[in-house]
Amino acid sequence: MCIRDSLPAAAGEAFDLEKFKTAFAPLAAQLGMRWKLTTAARRPRVALFCSQYLHCMADLLHRWRTGELLCEIPVIVSNHRAVENLAGFYGIPFEYIEVKAATRAESEARQLEVLARNNIELVVLARYMQILSPAFVSRYPAAIINVHHRCV
Repeated sequence: MCIRDSLPAAAGEAFDLEKFKTAFAPLAAQLGMRWKLTTAARRPRVALFCSQYLHCMADLLHRWRTGELLCEIPVIVSNHRAVENLAGFYGIPFEYIEVKAATRAESEARQLEVLARNNIELVVLARYMQILSPAFVSRYPAAIINVHHRCV
């Protein structure tokens, strides 16, 4: 099958995403590509991580609630309980995972388990004041965004 055969023949014809993925996969494999294709109609599953300062989290949740951020937020993770009430206000499950230098590996393992259990595709660090290990980052390549709003 030629990739061109997967494209709509006419402007009004629907695009068959699954047919295109099937046609594109051999070329991607030949070129050693790591790829993902989805539609704008499907909302990505996002986990929000936050420490004790809530202004970034509050802004993101407000934008999500008003429809500006088109995603699903199935979980908020924090190493402080300060965000728990905000998560509750928005009806989003909250996971408190303490992070200490001596137990960082165990904490990250728990965080990764929470992300896997919630089928997370994107991690947003909303003023999360911890350095993620290379092992953690490698589990979400090109799928971690670090947000630090500037206070004016």
